[in-house]
Amino acid sequence: MLRNLASFVSQFAPLLITFLLAASSYWVALQSERGFFGDQGSIDPKKVDYFMEDFRSEEHQVARGYYSLLTGVRAEHIPENDVLFITNPVAQRYQESEVQLHMRSGKAEYEVSNDILHMEKDAHLDRLKQGAKTTLNSDKVTAEFEKNKVYSNLDTTVITPGRAAKMKGFELDTVSGDLQSKGHTSIRIEAK
Repeated sequence: MLRNLASFVSQFAPLLITFLLAASSYWVALQSERGFFGDQGSIDPKKVDYFMEDFRSEEHQVARGYYSLLTGVRAEHIPENDVLFITNPVAQRYQESEVQLHMRSGKAEYEVSNDILHMEKDAHLDRLKQGAKTTLNSDKVTAEFEKNKVYSNLDTTVITPGRAAKMKGFELDTVSGDLQSKGHTSIRIEAK
């Protein structure tokens, strides 16, 4: 009888050991994931879920004739509104229409799903249109690239060759390069 029991155990021992190893490996993997990533049911949508160092995003729209580039030192993603918070952002847009834009600021908020960029903390914009450079400085600038416009409702200083202007907000068409004031404007013309 003992011999039959030993024979029976020796036949099923490898199967039993394999099952125990598989179950313990599965348990260890589950505990490791919880330790590294936390419980998936308790993710706070208002907290950063990932970040990127030396952030870079490029967009090529061949049919519309432009190329856009957005870079930053660091970008943090907040899942609640699908927003990226970018440190030291630089946004550039090159177009076939000879209009080029170069924007930079201390920080930015990029609404990923809406393709809207809010540049804050000393926003600086350079527009190059037919060889003439225009520089705009404001505390906050918003770029809606799908609507081809960049605008601000805050005080803005505009510097062009030979003159400087202070505007109460502006709107810039990124395709034509046309610049319009939204409010009161004072212009200072510099003599050569």
